[in-house]
Amino acid sequence: MTPQRVVLGAWLAMIVLATVRSIAGPQKGLPSPSVYLGGAVLFTALYGSAGFLGPLAAVLAVGADVGAVAAPYLRGQPGILDTAASWLDGLAGGAPQAPGGGQGSLAP
Repeated sequence: MTPQRVVLGAWLAMIVLATVRSIAGPQKGLPSPSVYLGGAVLFTALYGSAGFLGPLAAVLAVGADVGAVAAPYLRGQPGILDTAASWLDGLAGGAPQAPGGGQGSLAP
């Protein structure tokens, strides 16, 4: 797998992450275009640099995704994994509950 494909996959994962975070978060609706524009600038630079930096650009792209997922948990707030789990539980017919409320939360 080439570094460009890894960067492209990380870029798509960041788009999905930003969309799910905003749709299932406290403010309903899509995020402002600046969220997507900022990600586009970062990942375009990483995609372009993957040609001469090789795997380093891919590692930085995946690290940006991991950091975006882990940041709320490091601040002690419910994160995207809690939000997605409660959203999927609601789709499956489970009792709705607030994201991060109780079991499965990594927050103390």
